[in-house]
Amino acid sequence: MPANYWNLCVRTTGLNNLVHPGLKLKTLYNVFFTMNQIQIYTHKWLRIAFVNLLIVALLGVLMRYKIAYSLPIIDQKNIMNAHSHFAFAGWISQALMVLMVNYLANQSGEKVFNKYRWIFTANLLTAYGMLLSFPWQGYNSISIIFSTLSIFVSYAFAFRFWKDISKLKFKSITHYWFSAALIFSVISSAGPFFLAYMMANNWSHPNLFLLALYYFLHFQYNGWFFFACAGLFSVGNQFRRSGTQMNKPLSSPIALN
Repeated sequence: MPANYWNLCVRTTGLNNLVHPGLKLKTLYNVFFTMNQIQIYTHKWLRIAFVNLLIVALLGVLMRYKIAYSLPIIDQKNIMNAHSHFAFAGWISQALMVLMVNYLANQSGEKVFNKYRWIFTANLLTAYGMLLSFPWQGYNSISIIFSTLSIFVSYAFAFRFWKDISKLKFKSITHYWFSAALIFSVISSAGPFFLAYMMANNWSHPNLFLLALYYFLHFQYNGWFFFACAGLFSVGNQFRRSGTQMNKPLSSPIALN
């Protein structure tokens, strides 16, 4: 790109007030390129998550249709299990992971999406596996395998993200929201494992079943989902507050992440 082009970008976007005069045009190019790549990857993975949301909605419509009309080929309980598992993994967790990695990429300035690509892909594969296996056979070997693999994928994400976010030099309140979310995500998995233990030993204790089920749901809803969303809201709040400083010149150079 011509130097005049980047000079124009600096003037028109207000970066002349943010960038130290000694910052070279090559650095500016790297900044714009990295920001563009982050947006591309974020939009790509979020589009997939929103397609999954559409599938979740269609399953919800199907369940409500079966309540009013006869549909013998559909097992309501199996569809409900497919709906809930796919919503948790394919829609909510997928979207939260992508947005959290987007925050990490913007803070570190590195191409971190490449490190998380296999995690996103593995999470989608397990989610689609549950989507297809639960309506077919309900809780059985194949669906349980995909459910278990989904938990291991969440472990991988928690470990990888915890390690990367701990490397950030500046730790805002967002760091602690996300850290708590990861902890609750891991803790919640004790519920499904206890359910698996009950099924393997043919335990028929309704109270213990409900205890393990609601243990999982509680730490998912009020732990992983809530704290991850709180962290994302804090990012937006910090961005709005920093926006008021955009037109004020800085007395020292800043590191653009």
